[in-house]
Amino acid sequence: MELRVLGPIELRIGGHWVDLGRGRTLALMVVMLGLNGGKPLPRESMLARIFNGDTSKPATLHTYVTRLRNLLQGAGAKRSVLAERSGSYSLAIDPENVDWLRFDRLHKEALRLEPTGDDDTVLAKLDEARELWRGEPLTGLSNRWALSMRETMRKVHRSVLADWGRIALRNRSPDELIGRLSEDMEQYPLDGPLTRNLMLALHEAGRTEEALAEYQSLRSRLAEAQGTDPDPQLQETFQLLLGPQTGGRTPDRHTKAGRPAKSERQRGDGSPARPMRDNLQRGVPDFSARAQEVAALLDAVRANTPTTTGVHVISGMPGVGKSALATHTGHLLRGDFPDARLHLDLHGNREHPPKDPMEALHQLLTMLGVPGQEVHPTLELRAAQWRDATSGLRALLILDDARDEDQVRWLLPGGPGCTVLVTSRHRMPELEGAREYRLDPPPPDEAVRMFATLAGQDPDDEHPRYAELVQRAECLPLALRLLANRWRRHPGWSLSDLIGQLEQARDRVSAFHAGRASLEAAFRVSLRALSPVARAAFVRLGLHPVPEFGAHAAAAVIGEPLDRTRAALDELADTSLVEEPWPHGYRMHALLAEFARGCAEEELSHLERFGATHRTMEYYLAVSVAADRAYLPHRHRLTSQHSYPVELPGIGSRDAAVRWFQRELPTLLAIMNHATRDGGFERHETGMAHALAELLDTYTPGGTAVEFHQRAVDIAARSGDHERLGQALLDLGKAQLRDGEPSSALHSAGTALHHWREAGDHVGRARTLDLIGLVHLRQGGFGHAWGNLQEALDLAQQEGHRTTMATALANLGVCMDHLGERQIARAHLDAAREMHREQGNIRAQAIAATSLSAVHHDLGENRVAITVANEAEDLLREIGDKRTLACLIGNMAEIKATAFEYDEALKLQLTALESLRELRDRSGVVQALCNVGRTYLALDDPASALPYLRESWEYATETAEHVNRAEILVGLGTAYRHLKNAGRSAECFNHALEAARYDGAAEEEAWALAGLAHLASQDGVPQRARTLFLEGRSVLDQTGHPDAVVLGILADIAIDDDLREVLLTES
Repeated sequence: MELRVLGPIELRIGGHWVDLGRGRTLALMVVMLGLNGGKPLPRESMLARIFNGDTSKPATLHTYVTRLRNLLQGAGAKRSVLAERSGSYSLAIDPENVDWLRFDRLHKEALRLEPTGDDDTVLAKLDEARELWRGEPLTGLSNRWALSMRETMRKVHRSVLADWGRIALRNRSPDELIGRLSEDMEQYPLDGPLTRNLMLALHEAGRTEEALAEYQSLRSRLAEAQGTDPDPQLQETFQLLLGPQTGGRTPDRHTKAGRPAKSERQRGDGSPARPMRDNLQRGVPDFSARAQEVAALLDAVRANTPTTTGVHVISGMPGVGKSALATHTGHLLRGDFPDARLHLDLHGNREHPPKDPMEALHQLLTMLGVPGQEVHPTLELRAAQWRDATSGLRALLILDDARDEDQVRWLLPGGPGCTVLVTSRHRMPELEGAREYRLDPPPPDEAVRMFATLAGQDPDDEHPRYAELVQRAECLPLALRLLANRWRRHPGWSLSDLIGQLEQARDRVSAFHAGRASLEAAFRVSLRALSPVARAAFVRLGLHPVPEFGAHAAAAVIGEPLDRTRAALDELADTSLVEEPWPHGYRMHALLAEFARGCAEEELSHLERFGATHRTMEYYLAVSVAADRAYLPHRHRLTSQHSYPVELPGIGSRDAAVRWFQRELPTLLAIMNHATRDGGFERHETGMAHALAELLDTYTPGGTAVEFHQRAVDIAARSGDHERLGQALLDLGKAQLRDGEPSSALHSAGTALHHWREAGDHVGRARTLDLIGLVHLRQGGFGHAWGNLQEALDLAQQEGHRTTMATALANLGVCMDHLGERQIARAHLDAAREMHREQGNIRAQAIAATSLSAVHHDLGENRVAITVANEAEDLLREIGDKRTLACLIGNMAEIKATAFEYDEALKLQLTALESLRELRDRSGVVQALCNVGRTYLALDDPASALPYLRESWEYATETAEHVNRAEILVGLGTAYRHLKNAGRSAECFNHALEAARYDGAAEEEAWALAGLAHLASQDGVPQRARTLFLEGRSVLDQTGHPDAVVLGILADIAIDDDLREVLLTES
């Protein structure tokens, strides 16, 4: 395997180039894994790189990994070439077969050899490296990681070119170098070392005037592009080449016509005062990451209008790195502001009081050379004096750690050529003309590099435990810096020792300290600036089980009315102690939340803390019930009880309920986990699990709901309440069936049936019988399914419960379809769809329409099938039911396949598969994988079909899904037959025959017989082939399937010598 990234991305396996597809995700994954040189790459790093810092999509990553593995296998690689182990992925590739790794190695080896004086070997290695460069690296990739990696590659490439030129000048004739050095400089026209190499070559070739002209040309380009001068080394080279022409000096560009700059004032004795040109804090040598933020800030500063002072406010939570960003940017802007670059600490969040504007103005004026006795005595005059002193300057002012707008407003300079960078924990919406930059913690992959750099380690070394440290620090730069400093204080510590220290700390916040600096101290400063109401709110919000909450939930935990709560939240948001990522929705950084919780434990009594948590649980139970009633008004539900009045958000419609649930889902799951962990809130746990059952079923991935319903069952079992236990078991059974655990679902439903009988609840019995019937459907027991579903329908009709009637009718329709009674199936599903429409149950209506579309397709009524499918699609998209929509897309693919539009069918099936993987719907994934494999077979591509069919069989075996067994085995037998593996093919067809007869799947029984018949023809046993074809025809005749005729024709062909050759060729 060979990977080339120094130009267009190319992957070669076994001498053939591999098409990585139109999308760029697979190419990005190959690059990430390839550049790791065969070493494991943690899943979190892959997620962060692919999704620009978002690590919440492991299911989507799994889908991409499967696609890539299938692609590599299809290109001839072993399936194990892409390995997964302990949460990491690796690509089995030799680092020498990755051009970037070889390029980087050659450069480093050349630099190591240079001190030996063996220039020929050094140049040979650099020449080899140069040959690897084919153009713009990582062509076509444009996400954040790729952009950063491309810049790294370009930087090393510039170094290779510069080092090659520098060493070649010692060994080769300048005349033969000039052309190549000119080409190098054209690639990087702003690079100083490359220009220097060309200038020296021109000078040594006797073309000094051209060398000087190259310098002037670079100087002009730098001034236009960056507003800077060439680097000092290049300036020195220029002076040397000038010789005696100017005495070796260049004019000072900071003065005009020999006059002093405006800030050069006179002292009282007539001698000029010395202004302070530059007091920026020392640049942070280990500043790393933040490339996007720096670029955005530089662009904004350089785009300032020429008529006003540019003001840029960098705000964010304590420890997020505001000052470091401002200082680093200030140093990058030196060339843009030649007159002055000033820094002033305003002490807005320090132990001592904030700096008064009068004092601050005095410091600023004296920095510009104004004698102390000439500084005006009043604030207004002093501010006017400052604006006058700066009116003609191109100056940069950094106001660090500002308290508020009032402190900053007096300090703004007066010149249109001036720019101000303000850092503050406080947002400054009322600062006129200011542009705000909210600084958040960096994404995990950038934070890993930041920690490595701070700790003095190689940032390119993907140490597997760096990610663990970063996760503990929640990516907060101050926490990372304190950790790194602590590690550097103890050089004998290993990384495991450092992590051990964190684990032994009493809490995470106190663990981050180094010397006298600590994260806790930085947080406490912010508390002192809060009003008593906001401070009390902050402390109590630490008791919310998760650091994300809405205004109504905050009111509950704080114990204040909504209007007072919102005022407190506004103050906390203004001081960057909470964020407001959506209207009236708030988020607190995890470390701030832990700090707040620690304050609550210190300052509040046990009774106060329990009261806050109890109010929170009451709120989430009440709002869950409200959402459930808005989502499914006619749903059969148990009554709920509330013991504390809470204010609820307006959830007046189905759409509002869905929006609320999707936004609040992570919080709801965390709340339920918290209740389970801490105990004492059993009523809230069972109530929320029941209230959210339908929403959980529709909008969450598999595996989410089972644990909560199991907990509800355990609690209800202790209560002895048959009704509540029956309902909890029914909810659990539904969740288990959706998770591909039909046996567990059947057990739960059977137990629930007993408790409904004990409670005398016939509607509960009907609903549970409907579930039992659905389980039998999944397991292929269509006769048992029919009996239970019919009993469920009869009970529901007796009780007049139309919701259960409609559901049972729909499932009966699906059952009749499997039994070959498609006319009855169509009637049942049509009636169920209308009943659900009358009740306003959109999701159930869409599910019935989805099944009805499939029945119309089976009946050959494709136009009607498409119409009904479009109706279902509109409904499903309206409510956002991704799971049922994926099943519908699979049905629509079947319609396309019937019309021989296999390419379109394949696209739809792959879309459905990706969605079902993301939802972790194992049952759906089984069918979707099988469908993709069958379509590849229809496209005469058995090699591509085989991996999907194998994976489908593995999933079906794991989940005990019986309905699909015969279909998958027929597909596998067909793929192996086309791949000339008769033994495996026969094995699969025979197993398919057994499974189909056990499940009563007539069509699959016929296709298994047909597959064995084809094998018999290939083996030269025509009479056996004829017998098998005829047996298959007989099976299809019983179901009225139109393909029965086809099998009859094949039976005749099998014993005709001439036609059999055609059959074998087609096979």
